[in-house]
Amino acid sequence: MGSGNSRPCISTWAAPICSPATRERCWPDRDFPTACKRQSSSFGDTNQPTFPENTRPRIRQPPQTPMKLIRFITFSALFVAVMSAAPAPTPLFNGRDLTDWEIWLEKGVEPTEAAKIFTVADGVIHVYPQAKAGARQPFGGLVTKQSYSRYVLQLEYRWGEHKFAPRAEAVRDAGVLFHLHETNVIWPASVECQIQEGDTGDLWAIQTRVTSPVQNVIRNYSERGTPETRGGKDARFARFHRSYCHEQPGWNKLELTVDGATAVFRVNGYVVNAVTSMERWDAATQTYVPLTFGRILLQAEGAEVFYRNITITPLTP
Repeated sequence: MGSGNSRPCISTWAAPICSPATRERCWPDRDFPTACKRQSSSFGDTNQPTFPENTRPRIRQPPQTPMKLIRFITFSALFVAVMSAAPAPTPLFNGRDLTDWEIWLEKGVEPTEAAKIFTVADGVIHVYPQAKAGARQPFGGLVTKQSYSRYVLQLEYRWGEHKFAPRAEAVRDAGVLFHLHETNVIWPASVECQIQEGDTGDLWAIQTRVTSPVQNVIRNYSERGTPETRGGKDARFARFHRSYCHEQPGWNKLELTVDGATAVFRVNGYVVNAVTSMERWDAATQTYVPLTFGRILLQAEGAEVFYRNITITPLTP
């Protein structure tokens, strides 16, 4: 212990362990207080300095990188990597003409009628642009020239004013058919995401066998519903109702995420239906096989409708 007015030093065993030979390395820029002295403890002479209260030198620590900064840098690097790896959407419709599409018409309709059913103006596809309201109009389809398997299809649609026979008294109707496995037929064997007033997002199996989860009471789509299989080679049409109607006045956004034999339908960002299995009948093997690819068709089904911003984005592996 110190004497007089000097303050007591901290005991040797509690002081930072640093011998005289190495203290200059520990505290190169620190002068030891004169009040400090060496003293023995019950543990023996450790030959270490002791310091008055509040004068013990601090060991300088290397600078630390804040954890928030580390997390931010890591997240930014991952975000850039993911964004750079994600494929960009490819326009299916160039906004000028229909050179990337084929037009199919129902049986018995002259090919010259095609130009009257689908036209392009101001970056928009206009269906039945010049037809008189209530007049009979042929059904037809705007079909991609390529087949697709794993992708996100996005488009926007809005209804026009006019309806035409044979659906002049019915709700306005159109749709997107995908995984076509029949050609030059209206409507070809495929799976359809319905576009219809009040029912956009309904699922139609057209001579195809599909499975979807169905709510046990109201019988609409439910993610937690019971899987049901409908349709097939002997059933021309089979329907699964969407969960809720999210259609709104004006332009609506439709998104189909198709991953081989499964698909999810979204309307204005809401999931409204899903397919957990799609199968077609294979005549050669006399059995059902997974339906995993096919062309895409936009319907003209007796109602004036507009399509725009049609893009397709491949799914990454």
